[in-house]
Amino acid sequence: MKRISRRILPVAAALLVLAALFGSAAADPGDPAVGDILVFGHYEQDNDQANGPEPIEWIVLDVDTAGRRALVISRFGLDALPYNEEAAEADWQSCSLRAWLNGTFLTEAFSEAERAAIPAVMIDNGIAHDPWNEKAGENTTDRVFLLSLAEKRLYFPERGTLLCAPTDHALANGAYASSGISVDGRGAGVWWFRSSGHGTDAAFGVPDNADFGYNSVTVGIVCVRPALYIDLNAGID
Repeated sequence: MKRISRRILPVAAALLVLAALFGSAAADPGDPAVGDILVFGHYEQDNDQANGPEPIEWIVLDVDTAGRRALVISRFGLDALPYNEEAAEADWQSCSLRAWLNGTFLTEAFSEAERAAIPAVMIDNGIAHDPWNEKAGENTTDRVFLLSLAEKRLYFPERGTLLCAPTDHALANGAYASSGISVDGRGAGVWWFRSSGHGTDAAFGVPDNADFGYNSVTVGIVCVRPALYIDLNAGID
């Protein structure tokens, strides 16, 4: 794991300052900070299979100094997949994308040592995390997940910070990219949340021109932007 640059996420950073003021454990000076970009794991991104998978860049959203772990989200949309492969009701607990993230992606993107540094955590899918004030499925235990709409509001309070570009690999797999809105020098894409939309045959995501919207669960042009925790005690280089 390598730190390569820094971004600013104002609300999350403010929360860390408040935590420090009210007596949480002191951060290790070597720990990543909110807004840092880390390199951790590898996944195909330039769509050139011959040169192997590329290092994955992650934006640090939060740092739990007491628990010694960092919450991160991929900087780019790493792939384009439907929320659920079948046109049927599917919440986060039952959707095919959750199975893919905690199966195929986890295995392909990380070495055994890296997987050991990704803890399984309880994912809150309750009322507070559902935009329609309904329980969006049972709570789950996951190592890789998507942010909820509520977490989007916490970690990305400004629309500009939500924008995310798909990789060339994601584009080759059908990801949408805007012709008029760009980020990181590339056309902005759309990316999934785990929160259900109007009913569980739809799920929320971030379009290129608004804070959020929702799509049918089978739409395949939406990017996957994984989130996970990294155990800072694991000593991953």
